[in-house]
Amino acid sequence: MKRYRPGLKSLTLYAIPITTLPEKLAELRQLESLTLSKSNLTSLPRHIGKLNQLQVLDLSYNPSLSLLPPQIGELHQLRELDLGMNALTALPNELEALEKLEHLYGEFNHLETLPKGIGGLKKVQKIKLSSNRLLSLPEGIGKLQNLKELFFG
Repeated sequence: MKRYRPGLKSLTLYAIPITTLPEKLAELRQLESLTLSKSNLTSLPRHIGKLNQLQVLDLSYNPSLSLLPPQIGELHQLRELDLGMNALTALPNELEALEKLEHLYGEFNHLETLPKGIGGLKKVQKIKLSSNRLLSLPEGIGKLQNLKELFFG
C-alpha cells in the first residue's frame, strides 16, 4: 500500500496480515467503506477518526483486537459498524456520538458492559451482541426509538 488514491470510496483489506493501519490511510478523506476483516489487527489508530466520510467500517474477525480508540466517535457519517469476533471487553463512550449509526454488530467478543450513552444512537435499527459476557443492558437502550432487532444473550 505505497500509493493512495485520494478519491477512493471503498477499500477492502480482507485477510491481509496487518496489525495496525498506516498513518497515510488518513489521507483517504473520501473513503466511505473500509473492510479490515480477518486482518490480524491488534489496535486501531487514533487517525481512524480522520476518515470522516466513512459510512461502513468492518473490523470483524480480528481476534487480537481488544480496544477501540475514542476517535471512533468522530466517524459521524458511520451507518454500519461490524465489531464481531474480536476480543473487545468494552466499547468506548464516544460511540454515542455516532448519530447516523443504523447497524451495530458486536457478537462473539468479551463485552461485559455497554456505554451508558448508548441511547444516543438515535437511528440504530439493529444491534447484535450475542455471545458476550453482558449480564444486563443500560437503561439508555430503552431510548432507541428506531430499534427493530436486538440480539443479546
